[in-house]
Amino acid sequence: MEAFKKVHIGAIRLPDNVSMEEGALLEPLSVGVHACRRAGVSLGSTVLITGAGPIGLVSLITAKAMGASTILITELTAGESTKSGGVIVIVGMGSAEVNIPLTEALVREIDIRGCFRYCNDYPIALAMIASGKVNVKELITHNFKIEETLEAFEVARSGKGNPIKVMIHCRK
Repeated sequence: MEAFKKVHIGAIRLPDNVSMEEGALLEPLSVGVHACRRAGVSLGSTVLITGAGPIGLVSLITAKAMGASTILITELTAGESTKSGGVIVIVGMGSAEVNIPLTEALVREIDIRGCFRYCNDYPIALAMIASGKVNVKELITHNFKIEETLEAFEVARSGKGNPIKVMIHCRK
């Protein structure tokens, strides 16, 4: 009985109106939720997202759901793009060392915040999906049967067909 409890710690029951595919996307959506919470996104916020990959896209739909009124997403941003008094949230891990114009950030009172893990964000992500406030299904660009797992991984690895999220369906 003790082993059973350990295996199921942290399990989340999906409401009847949330599909298994949507449930599989709770993890990346939770990253977007955490990033937007770290940034303080709220009604009327202006948000710039640099990076239009899967995490940038979940950050986009989360910012929209949290009430941001202006959202820009780009692959490349040259120079400083944060207003004075603004917030920069760096999501995930990049290079161990980067050059930051620290004096400019200090003078302009820009907050620089990291975002690597997420804690207690799954319930918020699930509520966003269950309420219909976000549609994560639009992130699924490829679907494969379990027998096609190798092909699914090859598509994800190669970038063939511009995959955002590749879904492998385990049920027949």
